[in-house]
Amino acid sequence: LFLSTITTKLINRYLKREKEIMDYLKIILLVFTHKLGNFLSLQRVNLELLKNKYGSSKALKRMEEGYTLMEKNFFQLLSAVKNLGKEEEVETVNLKELLEHLLTHFSSVLRDKEVRVYLKEVHTRMKKSDAENLLFFLLDNAVKYSSSKIWIRLGKIKEKPYFSHLTVENYLEGPA
Repeated sequence: LFLSTITTKLINRYLKREKEIMDYLKIILLVFTHKLGNFLSLQRVNLELLKNKYGSSKALKRMEEGYTLMEKNFFQLLSAVKNLGKEEEVETVNLKELLEHLLTHFSSVLRDKEVRVYLKEVHTRMKKSDAENLLFFLLDNAVKYSSSKIWIRLGKIKEKPYFSHLTVENYLEGPA
């Protein structure tokens, strides 16, 4: 009885300490994301000032597209941080609909690339926010690291869902 009481107290102390550390880390992440959000807002203002002073050049349009993508990345990350540790129910997620929705976030940077998309109806059971974060960051990497072509495929093999993306670089053009 004495050992079980001590063990219970040690476990409770450990769990309390772990929760305190988790809460502290979440606060640090929220402070960091707040500061990053302020920085991004300042960059938006600077970009608008540049557009007013120099007009709408090709370079400024590229800067604005890069900024917009970074801002979307930031809000996706902020959403993940805010939901850290929250209980979310596992549900049936339509991956095709989710991918189609997420592809609209990348429309401005995808218009300069050859994009082939093959999506079949795929449903899986998982937390929707996890699926959205995972697919968003996979698409983000595909966009970032491809110079000319992106192929995206979603389907099933032996009744198991798969997602693949392939970035094809154009090595004949040389460095950018």
